[in-house]
Amino acid sequence: LLIIFIIEMIHIVKSFSIIKSTNKLINISSSIQSINSLTKLQLSSVTSSYKSSEQLNIAVSGSTSLSFDGDVLAIPFYKPTIPKDNTDKKLLAEEIKKLIPSGLSSEIKTLLSDIIDEGSFKADSQSKVVVRTYSKSIPNKYIALVGLGLNPKKEEGDYEVSTAVKIGKSLSTIAKDTNSKSIGVIVPTIANSGLTQLFLGLHDQSYNDNRYKKTPEGGHEPFPLQSVSILGVNEKIAKDIPLTYKLTEKISSGVDFAKDLVGAPPNSADPYVIASLAKDIAKDFKLDIEILGKKECLELQMGGYLGVQQGSKYDPQFIHLTY
Repeated sequence: LLIIFIIEMIHIVKSFSIIKSTNKLINISSSIQSINSLTKLQLSSVTSSYKSSEQLNIAVSGSTSLSFDGDVLAIPFYKPTIPKDNTDKKLLAEEIKKLIPSGLSSEIKTLLSDIIDEGSFKADSQSKVVVRTYSKSIPNKYIALVGLGLNPKKEEGDYEVSTAVKIGKSLSTIAKDTNSKSIGVIVPTIANSGLTQLFLGLHDQSYNDNRYKKTPEGGHEPFPLQSVSILGVNEKIAKDIPLTYKLTEKISSGVDFAKDLVGAPPNSADPYVIASLAKDIAKDFKLDIEILGKKECLELQMGGYLGVQQGSKYDPQFIHLTY
């Protein structure tokens, strides 16, 4: 409040200078009114400075096959249920190896078995092991084992929501870590609802807001991932994948839009900017919109809202979108 008071006093002094130079006499109240008008006129330049973060652009496809010649082949594993009193690491490894997809090439199966036998991968939730391949018989640069933890559903079928989200987030992290452009993930039992959560997890983890960061020499590193292949699914799911992803993109764009607003500094996303963006949404999607200013809020006796807002230099913009 002290800073706001000092700024207002500076504006008043400037206003008196203008008055003196033009030899016009005005009272204090009209001077303050002109200052308020100046503040609102400057909002248009602030509004035009708002920008969105970079949007994710990924091509998605589905296949009934497990064959994939892209940069990374990812294989998710549930953790087998082992009696708590059994500490035999070899037993755990043997149980995990039973989950290796049968449709993989013998070379990839052997590599996976060797990795699991080493004991570093236990299929714990959110764990992963990524190995660089150098064999000419394996078409992928990297093989990634993704741990899902214990299967919460206790049966085969579509992936549970949190599990599917974990897979999507893991794919994003692996792409960043390996700077890979293409990833194939084997999820033979997944259905459309699980795919939606997988894609949401992928988008969520890939969100990156560089709008207000200092740009390094050469620019910010772009997100490397360009394509994701969903492998081993049935024909119907494979056919539906492009549409499922398109619908999920719309959800993710709304999430990213909200993140952008939250992440923007107050001078970039003030109430007028947010109101303007809300009007754009209403226009684009044919929604009803009502924006209440200070006068309308006073008439509706919105004391709690106005009490919180009164510390701001901007008048309130209470946005009501109806769909």
